Amino acid sequence: MTEQMVMLHDPHPSHLGAILPISLMKNIVASLNGEVISLTQAIDICKSVARVYKGNIKDMGEWIGFRFIENNREHMYRLIRYKEVEK
Repeated sequence: MTEQMVMLHDPHPSHLGAILPISLMKNIVASLNGEVISLTQAIDICKSVARVYKGNIKDMGEWIGFRFIENNREHMYRLIRYKEVEK
């Protein structure tokens, strides 16, 4: 099985609605914008920062999301979109 390669695009602008400051996450996903890497690698990069915020990363099909729970409420943010590319 080959690794799925993706082009990352449309990082979340990181304003309006976030209940937690995610500036570090914003900087990471902004640096990934336009990159072509494996989906696994993109998720791993996001996971390394998500740990700082005590959350986790989830592949949502066409975007990578950041999920965390606070006061028994789940919060999910779209970090960056991706589209599959051929090798």
